[in-house]
Order: sequence, then structure tokens, then C-alpha cells
Amino acid sequence: MPRKENKKIFMPFLMAWSLLFGSFAMADDKDDVMALLDAYIETESDLVAQSKLMSEDRVYIVGAPAVRVTDNVANMKLQLLWEKRRKT
Repeated sequence: MPRKENKKIFMPFLMAWSLLFGSFAMADDKDDVMALLDAYIETESDLVAQSKLMSEDRVYIVGAPAVRVTDNVANMKLQLLWEKRRKT
């Protein structure tokens, strides 16, 4: 029987703990994502600056039919080429 009583005490404590500290973790993640999005928006017209914000394992999908490029260096070369062609 003591086990059931322990559960009755432990579960509300666990839920309160999760609600209290879980919201801090989510808020921190949200702030990090928003900061990255703001930085990305600020560099919208500069692909080289944007490339510094991207992770090494990003995937670039372009064209019709779609081509999936998984090499980040090749991604940037391809994007810069497309941007240069678009501007001329």
C-alpha cells in the first residue's frame, strides 16, 4: 500500500515541477529560434552572410524536377550561381 500513497504524492509534485521548469526550457528554445530567424531576415539580400547562419548539414532543394544537394559547400556555390543568373 505505501507505493500507491507515494504515487499520489509524487505525481502532483512531478507535474508541478514539469510545468514550472519545462516552460523555461521552451521559452529559451523559442528565443533562440526567433533570434536566428531575425538574423536570417536581416541578411536576406546577402547569401554569403546567410550561409554563415546555416548548419553544416543543411539540404538545398532547387529546380524542377527538384534536385537535392546535401553538400553545404556545393549548396552555396549553386545558390550563388542561381542568384548571379537571376540578377543578370
